[in-house]
Amino acid sequence: MKSDITALRELLGPHDPAAAVRGDPAVRRTTLSTVFAAFPAPDHTPPIHLTAVPATRGGSRAPALARRMLISGLATAAAATAVAVLSTLDRTATAHAATPPPLAYSGTGTRSAHEALLEIADRAARLPDDTGTGRYLYTRTRGWHLGSVVNGRSVRSAVVPVLTERWTAQDRPGRIRTVTSHPEFPSEESRAAWEAEGRPGLEPQVSDETLDLPPRWRPGDLVPDAERLSAALGWAGPPESGAAELLVTIADLYREQPVRPAVRAGVLRLLSGLADLRYEGTVVDRAGRPGVAVSLESDHGGLPNRHILIFDGRTGELLGEERTLTATAGELDLPVPSIISYTLFLDAGKSISPTPR
Repeated sequence: MKSDITALRELLGPHDPAAAVRGDPAVRRTTLSTVFAAFPAPDHTPPIHLTAVPATRGGSRAPALARRMLISGLATAAAATAVAVLSTLDRTATAHAATPPPLAYSGTGTRSAHEALLEIADRAARLPDDTGTGRYLYTRTRGWHLGSVVNGRSVRSAVVPVLTERWTAQDRPGRIRTVTSHPEFPSEESRAAWEAEGRPGLEPQVSDETLDLPPRWRPGDLVPDAERLSAALGWAGPPESGAAELLVTIADLYREQPVRPAVRAGVLRLLSGLADLRYEGTVVDRAGRPGVAVSLESDHGGLPNRHILIFDGRTGELLGEERTLTATAGELDLPVPSIISYTLFLDAGKSISPTPR
């Protein structure tokens, strides 16, 4: 019986995951349902390696990103769809994959998501621009997804988050730097399995690459008006784009660039219009920050899941996103519910050079 990695290598052969990050949303959804880029590529492209070509300005962009986007934090949407592919593979009996513990939410369902988001939007709209100055758009995130690859190996026995710093500019090459964090263990059983596997991820893995990829969205094109903002983001609204696609787009925006307060308010108002959005309540995120959470349940990515966005109730900034399996794990050896990915948005601002803030 072939291993999961062998099966995935064969599966990836005819596919180019670039469409999973840029391009038409409908094409992206179709591609993401069949592409899982968390394992070594069939052409043995090294993990964490990234190449790109400049995108054309003004229209939809489809740069040729290499297959190792996932660990850099550029393809969280692809990470969330891993279950769609893995559930089709023949599997041998293995221990449960290590997943992070769930967060504790308070006040779930006590008010409408619409009301909560508009309240935060009003606060954000009154704040001055705090994104700074400089030609580079800088973001720092920390995230994990099911099936993470560390130093060319898939790690199932531990949760190994990746810290990603990213600088992009319209007129010159940027930079992307990733560092794996220390492994985390949900149980003693998972720690023992990790030790038996040779302690993958014990030593930090660092990648520092040139990023020849301009921003997907130019900050000047993003305005507070919800209708114009929707057009600028490329989200057409249900049924063309689907409600779940808006949450993915918002997370992609914050992953790429700092968002000024007026636009944060516009994002929140746009999100508040989703009919099936649920208020999850208040929460302390995985970085210890208080926030307000909303969620949407869908089968976006292949299996029923809950996509949660956590916002700073004072500034309107996106603090984090999480995906949780809700009804079935397919053929994945996971209990339900289980978290399959998360991202923490730790810092963002403009920079005069591609160096850490």
